[in-house]
Amino acid sequence: MTLAKLFNQAGYDTAYIGKWHLADLDEKPVPEELRGGWRYWLAADALEHTSHPYGGHFFDNDNQPVHFDGYRVDDQTTFALDYLKQRPRDNPFLLFLSYLEPHFQNDMARFVAPHGYAERFQTASVPPDLINRPGDWPQNLPDYYGMCQNLDENLGRIVDYLKASGEYDNTIILFFSDHGCHFRTRNDEYKRSCHESSIRIPCVARVGRSAAAGR
Repeated sequence: MTLAKLFNQAGYDTAYIGKWHLADLDEKPVPEELRGGWRYWLAADALEHTSHPYGGHFFDNDNQPVHFDGYRVDDQTTFALDYLKQRPRDNPFLLFLSYLEPHFQNDMARFVAPHGYAERFQTASVPPDLINRPGDWPQNLPDYYGMCQNLDENLGRIVDYLKASGEYDNTIILFFSDHGCHFRTRNDEYKRSCHESSIRIPCVARVGRSAAAGR
């Protein structure tokens, strides 16, 4: 039993948009039997293998590529808004919006913020867990902060739509991450370390005023 199947049984429309990373298929499309029961599908197993910060593709329910040209987070959010606008309004929904950012772009060996964003953070504060340590945070931290800023703005687009559509107060929003980033200060990669910058991750829950228990 999976989360999506439980919500399907409860009469929800279930949708997954973004990085899956549970099928070990990298750039190949994920077959329906490996999607965990999500009914609306616009995803890639390893999104960093089918796209770059600007441009790439997801796969739809029929495993056909859906291309985009803009910044990945911006266009992924647009896809999510398209789903929210076209779904049947009579049913409740469960949307899992799985962003790659602010993850390292593997084949580019760097973090990539949208154009003009890293410049905003050239003099931003450095966490004490990183400062005075080796690693590549001096080169990458402005882009990392810019990616976080852009992600925050795109989450705001989702919230704005929910408010405009009258669904905000009847929606539960959960925001969380799987790991942080220590910028190679502890090992030769960006995670797999039990230090603050790697394991201190966000977990935010917002329960709408009309979202009663048991519904």
